[in-house]
Amino acid sequence: MPSAVLRSSSVRGSAKVGPWSYRAYRSRVVAAAKSTQDHRPCVVLSNDDGCDFPLLTSLYHELRRSLPRELEVVICAPATNQSAASHRITLGKKMRVTERRDVGKHVFSVEGSPADSMQVAIGSRCSVVPTLGLTPILAVSGINLGPNLSTDVLYSGTVAAAREAGFNGVPAISASLATRELTEASCQGAVTATCRLVEAAVRLLGTDPPANYPRRFEGLLGNGQRNSRSIVELSEERDGVTSMDHPKALRDAFRSGDVMLNLNVPPGWAEPAGGRCSFTPTSLGLMQYGEPRLVRLEAPRVSHGNGMASPAAHVEYMYSSPPNLGFHEVEGTDTMAVQAGLASITTLTNWPEGHPLCLQEKILTAALCPDSHGFPAWLSSSYSINSNVALSP
Repeated sequence: MPSAVLRSSSVRGSAKVGPWSYRAYRSRVVAAAKSTQDHRPCVVLSNDDGCDFPLLTSLYHELRRSLPRELEVVICAPATNQSAASHRITLGKKMRVTERRDVGKHVFSVEGSPADSMQVAIGSRCSVVPTLGLTPILAVSGINLGPNLSTDVLYSGTVAAAREAGFNGVPAISASLATRELTEASCQGAVTATCRLVEAAVRLLGTDPPANYPRRFEGLLGNGQRNSRSIVELSEERDGVTSMDHPKALRDAFRSGDVMLNLNVPPGWAEPAGGRCSFTPTSLGLMQYGEPRLVRLEAPRVSHGNGMASPAAHVEYMYSSPPNLGFHEVEGTDTMAVQAGLASITTLTNWPEGHPLCLQEKILTAALCPDSHGFPAWLSSSYSINSNVALSP
């Protein structure tokens, strides 16, 4: 993976830079490399809209207020807007990292993509988070301005940052506000919904370091993963009963960074009174982007000297922003949930189809079972294959 260069030069505007001199930073790297036993737990935030984007900073301040005091909150996010960057990484170029004290404590901007930002944060012992004396127990990417539904999860830099955390063995959540109009009410709703999901994840995970961080592959193929020799034995159905505990397999995969949660909050969402459901577990929906439109066509110019055409025709296309989207009604999907005013929670595998660590489809289907609040029931450590009723997380 590309290496990060942490420099003490400022960025534009009112950004302030911390005392990251070469000597001080080197001493932190050496200390981090010696031991992680004394590291404090933290939640790492990133996004694709930039490290000082209002939805990210609002989430940062709310999590610092609502999470247990022993949990630090760190931002490591792109220095500039990187929307629709997908899972691009920077190769062969240095990535400047700047401490942004004007935004808050432990806030860093990265001159790179969202995936770069997460890798710079947690990818090695000399990354930003370990050098702060911290260990990530959860990564949260977002809150994105605009939905990440259906095939958006392939284009999205926000989802990619969360997936990159999973690649490193850290449990991860991506969160999006499913509108491109940022109002105070929608911002508050998205922050509240994201905090509720983060709190549920922290209840499941606890504050101990993830067992799979830094990521190791040896001997870690779990139940239900495609290359596990125990798949056939554990997933046999006898008399209509499946012997594998699918909720436990999902919890184990989440703890190991092999699945992640993708949250989409509709505009105007508010936490309901009286315990009514405002979330729902979903699968990916069916959505289609409109075609790019032709915005410029320049005919080739003909030289007076020899009659040869030079240069060639010049054509420009552009997608509209926001894009024209076509939705197709498929029940139980993220697109339908958001249109119904519910916050959608989709369990996604972090690995490509056919990868040894990719979960079987039958296990991911079990993620559609809700608890009493609408969260995926597997998020509750007390919910198992033998549970008759989905329990509150």
